[in-house]
Amino acid sequence: MLDRFIAYQKLSLSVKKKVLVSLIYPALLLTLGLRAGGVPDHYVVPNFAQLYSSMQAKLPQMTLI
Repeated sequence: MLDRFIAYQKLSLSVKKKVLVSLIYPALLLTLGLRAGGVPDHYVVPNFAQLYSSMQAKLPQMTLI
């Protein structure tokens, strides 16, 4: 009985480790993707808004959104 329990524990630990390792790459991609999207939102778009306002031009609809 104990041998079966130990085998089950080893298998369970192995599966948990594989799941954790397989989730690292998507988490890394998500983090980098959010950061890459945040740069334009916080730096590029405001600079263009200032440029358009200094020229008294209307912002494009996508920029307003």
